[in-house]
Amino acid sequence: GPDADTVWGDHIEKRSDLHSGDIIQFRDVTFGGRRRVVRNGRAVIEIYRTTFPHHTAIIEKVHDRGRLLTILHQNAGSPDADEATRRTVQRDTLRIADLRPGGSLLFYRPRPNTDN
Repeated sequence: GPDADTVWGDHIEKRSDLHSGDIIQFRDVTFGGRRRVVRNGRAVIEIYRTTFPHHTAIIEKVHDRGRLLTILHQNAGSPDADEATRRTVQRDTLRIADLRPGGSLLFYRPRPNTDN
């Protein structure tokens, strides 16, 4: 059903084994903390909170042995964003140290369908 978690391939246990093209399955996950951003040409520290109740993303790039991930995903972002914006593929960065307790974050390596 629409709320089921999908198994996207072979499960990956260690973040240090991740690479581009792997899949992340989020379930009731929250990231939060402080991050440095640039606004109006000035670096500022902001407090942020991002939740992923039930979501899937593709890893674009792995940094620092899996501690920092650049992901590609859609149907994400501000709840008040318009439909076209939410359906556009977005690039985000996840800092694993900002993962809050609770929920699950599963990693998969896709494999070809051999049923044909």
